[in-house]
Amino acid sequence: MGKLKSDLEREEVSIDKVSEHLKNAVIATEDEYFYEHDGVVPKAILRAIYQEFSNATVQSGVVH
Repeated sequence: MGKLKSDLEREEVSIDKVSEHLKNAVIATEDEYFYEHDGVVPKAILRAIYQEFSNATVQSGVVH
């Protein structure tokens, strides 16, 4: 998840040690169709490109 400065103790673990419930919860909140498109959604990519070039106030899929 990255290196964040925090008082919390974080430890990197391999994906096979992460609970299936946690994996399913993240997928459910982020992308319920993840297993149908394997993580590539052309419509979302085009939306993010449009938002970036139009300098839209609301942006998705872009980290600044």
